[in-house]
Amino acid sequence: MSNENNITEKTLRYIHGEMSDAELREFEAILKLDPSLQKTVAEDRSIFERSKPLRGIPGGQWDKLVDHILKEMDPASSTALKNSEEPGIIIPFPAKASGEKPAHRRRFPGIVLAAAAALLLLFLIPRWLLSPLSWQAPLIDQSSALRDGGDQETVFQRYTEQDFQKAFGRFQESMNRTYRHRDFKSRPFSLLPRREWKLSTSIREMRAGRVAISVTAVHPDGTGTTKEWTEYYRNLEAWGADADALSQRIAGELGELHGHE
Repeated sequence: MSNENNITEKTLRYIHGEMSDAELREFEAILKLDPSLQKTVAEDRSIFERSKPLRGIPGGQWDKLVDHILKEMDPASSTALKNSEEPGIIIPFPAKASGEKPAHRRRFPGIVLAAAAALLLLFLIPRWLLSPLSWQAPLIDQSSALRDGGDQETVFQRYTEQDFQKAFGRFQESMNRTYRHRDFKSRPFSLLPRREWKLSTSIREMRAGRVAISVTAVHPDGTGTTKEWTEYYRNLEAWGADADALSQRIAGELGELHGHE
């Protein structure tokens, strides 16, 4: 270590109170006889005292740090130092790595993203809470006229009310989801869903135990115009398994009708 660096280190240790008693006596003896060293100690002590308010500030609070440095800066000496070839003075304040952005700059993208997400939720919530479909309870038709003439036993007797509700609920859920998705895709910038369709469903037993599913949609313009669909399945379970395909068909045709915006 060079003599100059050794003096600088001893000066800093002296100002920071890190010397042992023996080192302190030796340094103070030299200090009394060396005016240049006295000036250096005075300058370093001044810097140390001015940096004391920064010691309680977390490294991320750069705004306070910058304000403090600007207050302490002498524009004239700063310009002179900039134009000279002498190295600058390093202020020993606690700070984070120079490559790291100030905390308020690091937080800004997160704040912007959070605000955008909140606005997006406010934009989407009405579209998902206000259903464009209104459902009536399903009608279960076990009329013997729709079955084989000599068959006195209805196949529907083997199904419980829970079975019908489960199959209908599967179709209803798929229909709501599919139509809402098509509505959003076709009108992404609309705050409200399409006007409400009124849907009714009938479940009828046909010959050979087959099941006929009829869906009727009443036009939301109030004129009473209807649109009907009927599909046939080998049993109730097959309808539940095919609910998505039927929903896609009905939602697609409803979305193409005019006058229901």
